Amino acid sequence: MLRPGGMHVFSTPKHKDLLQSRQRAFLEKGRVSHLLEPVYHGNPISAEGALVTWDYGADFPDLIERWSGYKTSVYLVHDRRLGIDGEFMDVFVTVKDSVNRINGFNGH
Repeated sequence: MLRPGGMHVFSTPKHKDLLQSRQRAFLEKGRVSHLLEPVYHGNPISAEGALVTWDYGADFPDLIERWSGYKTSVYLVHDRRLGIDGEFMDVFVTVKDSVNRINGFNGH
């Protein structure tokens, strides 16, 4: 739970060619249900990898706002001199602040 005034800063892959995010899998009654063919990405603590549950697209900031009730900013930083370059460079920032609150938000 984020405290009032707290800031959630994170990154996750956002696919440039995907306009609408799609859910790949979900957990129901302790079991994983697949909506699409399972995809796994690298996981340093598990040889089997980590299940990808969503493919995020251009609408991802809107989804964050809908799920959290707070406006979200997106930052892109590229600096080849520092080795910061490549795909999936989006950094998402959500601040839990009354000024940042979306009017009429009642939860998901």
